[in-house]
Order: sequence, then C-alpha cells, then structure tokens
Amino acid sequence: HGHGRSAAASASRSARGDAPGGSNEGSSAAAIDGVVAWLRSQSTDGQLVHVHRIPGRPPRTKRLQYIGQLSNTKLKKTLEARPLYTHQADAIDAVFEGENVCIATGTASGKSRCFLVPCMEALKSEKDSRCLFIYPMKALAQDQRRATEELAHATVSKKLKVSTYDGDTPEADRPAIRKSTRIVLTNPDRLHVGILPN
Repeated sequence: HGHGRSAAASASRSARGDAPGGSNEGSSAAAIDGVVAWLRSQSTDGQLVHVHRIPGRPPRTKRLQYIGQLSNTKLKKTLEARPLYTHQADAIDAVFEGENVCIATGTASGKSRCFLVPCMEALKSEKDSRCLFIYPMKALAQDQRRATEELAHATVSKKLKVSTYDGDTPEADRPAIRKSTRIVLTNPDRLHVGILPN
C-alpha cells in the first residue's frame, strides 16, 4: 500500500514536470494515466466514478509593456530570456502603473513572479526599499524563500538578505531581521505578534 502511494506521488511529480530530465506531453499523459490506474486499484464500491480529461493548450505569453523602463538590467535580461505568461505581464504592468492587483489563477501558474518582478526592480533602484511577504502558512513561506532568494541574488545582489520570520526563527535573530533584512517572509500570526509590536 505504501509502495502504491510512492508510485502515485512519483507519477504526479512527472506529470508536473518535476521528473529528472524534464517532461513532454507524452510522458505527462503517461504519468497521469499511472495516477488514474493507481486510484482505480485503490477504489472500492465505485468510489472513483468519473475521469475527465482536459486537453493541454499552448502557453499564452506576452511581452512586458514596461520592460524598456526597468533600471535593473539583470532583471531585464532575465525577463527577456524567459517569456511571461499573459496574466503575469498584465499584473506586472498594472503594478508599474500604480494599480492594486489581485491574482486568482491555478496552482503553479507563476503568481509569485507577478509581485517578485516589481519588488526586484524596487530593491535595485531604491536603496532603502524593503519587502514584506505574508503567507498563510509557515511551510509555504519556507518554500517560497528559496525561489525569492534565488531571483534576488541573480538580479539585485548576492549579498541581499532574505529571511523568514516565523515561530522557528531564533529569538536572537529576530531583532536584526526586523531592523535590516530587505526581504522578510512571514505569516499573519508572526506579523501581529512579533513584527508590528516591535
């Protein structure tokens, strides 16, 4: 039974393109078939009643309208090398136009890039700027920290400090994070208990 779960998890990773060596449409379909077959093997009394396939479609990309105005040249090169999805470009352009933005798209659709790009531009061009990212769960903040740090070091500075501020953050480290860390990832609890009162 445990082996079945492992096989399904492996197939699911392949379907998302996490498998070593990348993925293509054929291998993704085969991986999904593997997950469905495993679910059917575990299903009793007709628990799995329907499987509906939604065909894939080519990604829709768009050039960032404000790319020529970016002062962060490393960020500009990164964006030119990797096209943005339409929702990313629209959201980032709206931010640069001074709009408030709310994004509602599926899992792993690149929502983080919608706010990371404007933040990296600000961190590079405004030396006193800082960013506070609030995530609903500690685990999500920890996961996002790695991607945020990677982009910050590639486009702003390898010395730029990115820190999580949560219940596991050592007490001795908290004052310095509050005072000088330029990118802080936290959750609502720590924001109200540890950051705002200090």
